[in-house]
Amino acid sequence: MSVQDVVQRIWYGDGKLVAASRLALLPAERLFGGVVGLRDILYDVGWLPSHDAAIPVVSIGNLTVGGTGKTPVAAWVASGLAARGAQPAVVLRGYGDDEPLVHERLNPSIPVIVNPDRTRAVAIAAARGATIAVLDDGFQHRAIRRDADIVLVSADRWTPDVRVLPAGPWREPLTALRRAT
Repeated sequence: MSVQDVVQRIWYGDGKLVAASRLALLPAERLFGGVVGLRDILYDVGWLPSHDAAIPVVSIGNLTVGGTGKTPVAAWVASGLAARGAQPAVVLRGYGDDEPLVHERLNPSIPVIVNPDRTRAVAIAAARGATIAVLDDGFQHRAIRRDADIVLVSADRWTPDVRVLPAGPWREPLTALRRAT
């Protein structure tokens, strides 16, 4: 059994061993949740800065680790904006994955800007003529203000037992959806 299989079993499985594993991870889960909550409070009160962008920004994100379809939805949004006369650019952090290639293949005429500093990436997109930026996987990136936050939730992996990392796949609790538009 691979590490990924073990993690999936802890996150989504049943049984006494799985329950004991989640219980053992409870202190780390509480610590992670506390750090995430503190970070959100610091953004909400303005102690962590959130910057305006030169162009409108639409973020496509989620609350969990893993695939919920962010990349195809971001590509679809960018394509729809282009079809309506906008000049979008897709902005993503780039983890060495294939998302930039997927965007380039789905929308070859739409620029893809890869940069860990998404605020800088949006500025680059604007300098290259984009009139709107679509952030792929940008919901937790609060350093740049967005005009719209679209949040996806996986119906296939839904569980009413919301547990944040590492005891579960959630990056943030469901209350974070208040930030979504």
